[in-house]
Amino acid sequence: MFILHVVADTVRVPPILFGKDWKSVLRQLLDSKFANKVMADIGLCICVFDFINVGDSYTYQGDGAAHVEVKFRIVVFRPFEGEILQGMVKYCTKDRVVITLGFFEDIILPADALPHPSQFDEKEKIWVWDYNSAEKRGQDEQENENENENGNVDADADGYHDEQEQDAGFYIWPKQKIRFRVTSIRYNSKKAD
Repeated sequence: MFILHVVADTVRVPPILFGKDWKSVLRQLLDSKFANKVMADIGLCICVFDFINVGDSYTYQGDGAAHVEVKFRIVVFRPFEGEILQGMVKYCTKDRVVITLGFFEDIILPADALPHPSQFDEKEKIWVWDYNSAEKRGQDEQENENENENGNVDADADGYHDEQEQDAGFYIWPKQKIRFRVTSIRYNSKKAD
């Protein structure tokens, strides 16, 4: 889920920060540049972990700031395909369930990835998985096979044996904890205006 990624960058340190602890200044400037940003094909950057190499400082004509070549490791959130994560349902729409991890809110569970049969309740704005219906459908298929082999099977007219089981369902509510499996990872790049 979390990895360390090596990054090299040139950091511009303004003159007002020259008298302060050098590494804490560099960490602060790098965190403001990278933290909470997605690096394409790498993941969501969380914070600077440590420094591998801090080069010499250079100043350029017309600029009183120091420019420092820095090589460092950064903590990155990058789940792998097949990983099971736990998050919280942010909201539901007819075509998706949006999940948040608290620090990352762009997790989308499409409607076709929900267990079958699931239905969207427009009034409540929730998804309902009727797991008994799926279970009964499997039992009905088994009973139909047995009926073909053994003759008649004693069942209710609607195919259910217990009316209480008909109404059971699993509801996916906003702010509910949910576990999900990562099936794909896609980073969308935004173009500057």
